[in-house]
Amino acid sequence: MRALQAPPPAPVVAPPAPTPPPRPAAPPAGDLKSAREEGWNSPWGLLLSLNNIFQSGSVLTTFQGMGAAAFYAINPALMLRFGLSVSRSENPPTITESIRETAGEKITTYSFSTPSNTSNFGLGARADAIWRLSRKVLAPYLGTGLFTTTSHSRQTADDEVSVVDQVTRLRSRSTNVSLGARGLGGAEWRIHPNFAIFAEYELALSFFSWNTSSSSSTVENAANGARTVTHTATNSSRTSWLTGSNTLAQGASLGLIVLF
Repeated sequence: MRALQAPPPAPVVAPPAPTPPPRPAAPPAGDLKSAREEGWNSPWGLLLSLNNIFQSGSVLTTFQGMGAAAFYAINPALMLRFGLSVSRSENPPTITESIRETAGEKITTYSFSTPSNTSNFGLGARADAIWRLSRKVLAPYLGTGLFTTTSHSRQTADDEVSVVDQVTRLRSRSTNVSLGARGLGGAEWRIHPNFAIFAEYELALSFFSWNTSSSSSTVENAANGARTVTHTATNSSRTSWLTGSNTLAQGASLGLIVLF
């Protein structure tokens, strides 16, 4: 009598693969991600000037005279640019001593020289809104913005060596303040994921420019024991309204954007 055998086990059936989730909808036209394939998906960037090496000794300089300049992209079609410049310099007078020997006798003379300004201070600020007309790698654009500049220069010099028994004191000050707006037109080319170059034309209108200056000269002479003082002074102030200019914003240079 044959022994009964157990039936073979049922085959294992793998569960069906899960259905992939639906692909997300394309981002709207104004979203930065929609420009990923078109070249303008970077929200931040630094601005510099790329110089003509045949006309300038350095390849890179600050952007349009600004000490620091950057942009923030709200979306691929709209970005905001900001620039700030602060400068200060000192250039004091110089005294040169000359010694000449004649017939065994040393004769010492002094010469005095002073620059027109012994100290300078400057402050500039600029803000622009830029609209790209295309989101392709080569993109023309238009823009508008505001700018303001302030500068102050001063001369302080006392000449006590040029003439024996005589002191000449020079004092002068000059201050300039301006505020204006500008319109921009240009084209930019993204040559690398992290770099773009551009050329730009500017039409500027200064709303007002105010300048005030003063200068004085005082000569104190003590020759022959008699002290005399001669003093002269001039003052001026001028305000200009609605003066315009148009030019290539970087001259013979190109703009360079370092993108992040």
